[in-house]
Amino acid sequence: MTWKIVSVSTRGQYEMVEQRGAHGFGAPIHLHERETEAFYILRGDMTFVLDSKKISASDGDFLFVPSGAEHAFVVDSKEATFLTIIAPPGLESFFDELGEPAKALKLPPKSVGIPSLEQLEAAARKYGQKILGPPPSPRPL
Repeated sequence: MTWKIVSVSTRGQYEMVEQRGAHGFGAPIHLHERETEAFYILRGDMTFVLDSKKISASDGDFLFVPSGAEHAFVVDSKEATFLTIIAPPGLESFFDELGEPAKALKLPPKSVGIPSLEQLEAAARKYGQKILGPPPSPRPL
């Protein structure tokens, strides 16, 4: 994740992060009590879940997720790069709490662990989110 603009620079209006992920990278089904999110796919193929719909997205596609909507995503291609716009801001601290700064501007090795479900749920509660289920399964390469 590379933060392109954070809350302090937008007078608390929004934040935007560029995300890169390998095949299978995704977010569990969850919802935000206050934040809306918008996803713009720069490169790659992804599947989004928005409430009960599955949506395929690729280069140039845009998806809006209103607050309170159940949603998730997964990278279907070998790799994907996408922008996430969050308004009002509030997820930067969530991701900072769960992650650690990268040592290089490249995807981490598969040996780098992800937070446990307990850590994820605790941070989600703290930042007004609810984890509802696992991420969708990626399409085979």
